[in-house]
Amino acid sequence: MIWSHAFSICLSAENMLKYYQEKIGSSSRQKRKRGGTSHEKENDRSSTGMPCLRGYRSAVEQAGGTVLEVQYCDAQPGRAAAAMEVVMQKYPQGVDAVLVTSDDMALAAIKCIWDNNSDAYRKTVICGFDGNQAAVEALDRGELTVDIAQQGYEMGYKAVEAALDALEGKSVESVIDSGSEVITADNIDAYIADCREKGLWS
Repeated sequence: MIWSHAFSICLSAENMLKYYQEKIGSSSRQKRKRGGTSHEKENDRSSTGMPCLRGYRSAVEQAGGTVLEVQYCDAQPGRAAAAMEVVMQKYPQGVDAVLVTSDDMALAAIKCIWDNNSDAYRKTVICGFDGNQAAVEALDRGELTVDIAQQGYEMGYKAVEAALDALEGKSVESVIDSGSEVITADNIDAYIADCREKGLWS
């Protein structure tokens, strides 16, 4: 059985296309994205970060935008904050969107914007990835714009289902998509309620 986190990320990135078309529009100024890990290689299809970056790039370009650059931060919030500082200095007029491959890095980027009291970046769309509680709470406060939630509950549930099927000699799909969800201000209450109902949050 193949349980592909990379596949999940790629689907999630494609899931962003409609949102960015509606939020930013095809006539927007240039966009940029950031995140990923420095040890990943462009031709390494097994890595989790590069499919995400390819998916983000595809979604941005389909929405009529341009990826200004990619910052590699080893999934470390400290490096993400430093990279955000560089971007803010390089593009003082602001950018439309910052797409990040982990919630921790997204929160670091947000903190950098607020610490610098940057009006040019206050309206920048910040997209996190994971759907963890801290990021969703930041979204609820209006700090994070959108978050891509990996369905951790569904990953576990479907993994057990597949394992039981395999033990019983049943066929198991080579790829099992546990899904993803785009969380915005429009559906955040329902997402939080669902997490609490499943006992994922206090």
